[in-house]
Amino acid sequence: MKALAAIRVQKIKSMSTIRAAEEHGRRLDEASNKRVDATRTAMNLAASQYSPDDPLALEAAYRSFRKATGAVEGKGAAIMAHMIAVISPEVLAEAGDPRDPNNPKVRALFEQAQAWARSEFGDESLVASRLDVDEKGAGVVDLFVCPTAMQAGGRGRKPKLTISVKSGLEAVAAKNGNKRSYSAIQDSWGEWASQHIDRRLKRGKPKRETMLKHVHADILREEYEAIDRRKAELDAREIALEREEQKLFEDRKKVAVWQDQLEQRLENIEQRQFAARSFVKNYLNGNIERVGVNDGGHVVVTFSAAALKKRPGICKILRARINKWLDLAFEIITPLQRLMDKFSVTLEQRASVAKEAGYAPDDDWDLGNGLGF
Repeated sequence: MKALAAIRVQKIKSMSTIRAAEEHGRRLDEASNKRVDATRTAMNLAASQYSPDDPLALEAAYRSFRKATGAVEGKGAAIMAHMIAVISPEVLAEAGDPRDPNNPKVRALFEQAQAWARSEFGDESLVASRLDVDEKGAGVVDLFVCPTAMQAGGRGRKPKLTISVKSGLEAVAAKNGNKRSYSAIQDSWGEWASQHIDRRLKRGKPKRETMLKHVHADILREEYEAIDRRKAELDAREIALEREEQKLFEDRKKVAVWQDQLEQRLENIEQRQFAARSFVKNYLNGNIERVGVNDGGHVVVTFSAAALKKRPGICKILRARINKWLDLAFEIITPLQRLMDKFSVTLEQRASVAKEAGYAPDDDWDLGNGLGF
């Protein structure tokens, strides 16, 4: 009987991949519908120190990990490592069904895979773990790990605790004789599994010794093919989610532009309404004598001499506002002027009309009341 141990590492570089892994854990993705036995899904094992009430909530656990540790993400670097710890199912089968969560060997595998991750990368680094028993394979534990290291802040800033999968793997390599990091992590897991799960377990021989095309062919091709399929599905899901996120980002930019345009239009409407109200009010009060178009083709209002003498500053401000916004509505000026000419009255008559309309002749000059005179 072969009793072999191996580990695979996939670097997670985006939140979309974390969400995809969570969907797979919750059996919400399309691949799960095709591959898993739904009657056994509730038997799957899961654990998370950062989301103990819902250990499958990987995204929430990751955010809680960052809040608890204060760790920041490295620029352009992986934010999590998905480590898949494997042992030969035959070892589990000696103690019962290799897919039975109550099988003591299955329990030992689940607990010791977590213990190994904490030992190598730190107690706080293990974000979540999972052992599925609703798939055909057995002997596989998914570990979601965030190794950290103190890294310089740059430009004299203080060092900060940073998520660094690269530093975590290099630390394992240093402890195991400065081997290549992926070779060292295989040695580390193989030795841990041998000491804590079954003495017969050992890591598969590396490619340079066996000269085999695939190192993992020694363990159990079916198990690794399943792992490869899972990785491919997650990669495809990540690409799709990144595209969706990019489209959402572009849509949000369009909405922001539209919102700015709408706000500008609303502001223009308010300004026009203000100009129209001010014009009517001040025309009736006799403050505005006429509206016309100057040599430059722009609309201008002419204030009475009395208004200019009494409130020159307000007249200047109000004229600028009325001119600006009526100029945008040039088409209304000619009929407006005709209407004014048709109903031309004396200032005294206008004052009378203003009084009947509720406009007091001399209470309209307050800037605090909207420059309405």
